[in-house]
Amino acid sequence: MLILILLYVIVLLLFLGVIFSNLRKYGWSVFSYFSIFLTIFYLLVPLISTILFGLKPKTDSFFVVYKLPDHHLIYNLYLAAFVIFLALLCLVIGYQVKPKYKIERITYKKIGNISLPHFFVVALTFISVVSLYAYVSGFGSLKAAIINANFVRSGYYKDMEGGSTAHTFFFRFIFLCLIPILFFFYNKYKKKSIYTYGAFLVSSVIIVILYLFLSAGRQSIIDLILIFVLPSLMRKNLVVNKFLIIFAVLALFALPVLETFFKLKSLEYNDVDLDFSGTFINEFGFPYYSLLYAMEENYSFFYFSDFFANIFGKILPSSLNPGIETTNYLNSYYMLGIRVKSIPPGLIAQGYYSLGAIGVIIVSFLTGVFLKFLDTFLRQITKIDKGFFIFYAYFITSSLDWARTGLPGNYFYDTVFLSTLLFLFFAFNFHRKKAE
Repeated sequence: MLILILLYVIVLLLFLGVIFSNLRKYGWSVFSYFSIFLTIFYLLVPLISTILFGLKPKTDSFFVVYKLPDHHLIYNLYLAAFVIFLALLCLVIGYQVKPKYKIERITYKKIGNISLPHFFVVALTFISVVSLYAYVSGFGSLKAAIINANFVRSGYYKDMEGGSTAHTFFFRFIFLCLIPILFFFYNKYKKKSIYTYGAFLVSSVIIVILYLFLSAGRQSIIDLILIFVLPSLMRKNLVVNKFLIIFAVLALFALPVLETFFKLKSLEYNDVDLDFSGTFINEFGFPYYSLLYAMEENYSFFYFSDFFANIFGKILPSSLNPGIETTNYLNSYYMLGIRVKSIPPGLIAQGYYSLGAIGVIIVSFLTGVFLKFLDTFLRQITKIDKGFFIFYAYFITSSLDWARTGLPGNYFYDTVFLSTLLFLFFAFNFHRKKAE
């Protein structure tokens, strides 16, 4: 056990060195934020888990107790450590690949007398309103939609309902209201049209309903606040300030309170779990535990089928899925004993479920390449127009979805992510040239 702890401490210090080096050079970036959470999921969690539970990792309040013969368990724990170290190494190597392009300038386009960005945010607001109406109507009322929020989010609603759940497809389009809000603050020091103000006001109402009552997610609220905190730091090339430190501390202590609110719509003191070590493992432990199950259970490799299967339910209706099983269903079955989509595998287990250690290498390396592309592109456009820092902040916070879930549907195929790409690539004309 001491050897295992020592190994994690050494790798933790090395990887923190990489993160601090990136923060010192660039300030906040997609890579640094993403890597901080990888550190929590795959270095701090197994380290704390080993210290708390020894060689019997478990969380009594949420996950099924991990049951293996002692000799087999020790082997798996060391194998998991090796796979984690390999994944982090491949991520860093992938991030060294430099994209060969450079953004020169941005030209704003128009449709008649209306600039394309203004037209775009009004269209997104309209789609968001229609989607909210279609989603709530499927439940019969807003109250019923709020009551079922947790079931929809965890994947239980379909099994409970037994009938048509087609209306839940519209849920993902409600999130489009975030783009008009970001655009409003992007135009903070620029001339605004009546369309921009209208889209902002309507979208603000929708976002309150969505984040506080329908999305049932603590991460959404924390991310939304960070989107408006990070740009000021990034403009000044700062990593932290007093507000960010206070917010981080409050967010950590607020986890049990938010858990209670989203589950019970109540803030009664007796409902709040004050077991912070248990809360930490429950909140951040599933990516590591998923990897342990992925190494232990018998199944056929997925061969990255999630990248195809996750299209259904995100871009296309899930009813069109030809029956391809996704990793989150299998992972949930191993942990809970039932087939629901409530527990995603996380980044590293996604690679392992797909093709073992080779899959981990592929997923981690390509993730590093992708993060480098994002950071390079976003740094260039923020140098041209500092208003884009708020969109950069969005990409930074949303990267957590990929690290935490490892599901393409939750990140690459998410409508908000795609819409932001559309906003960046189609609302503006980026003039590029090859880097010298």
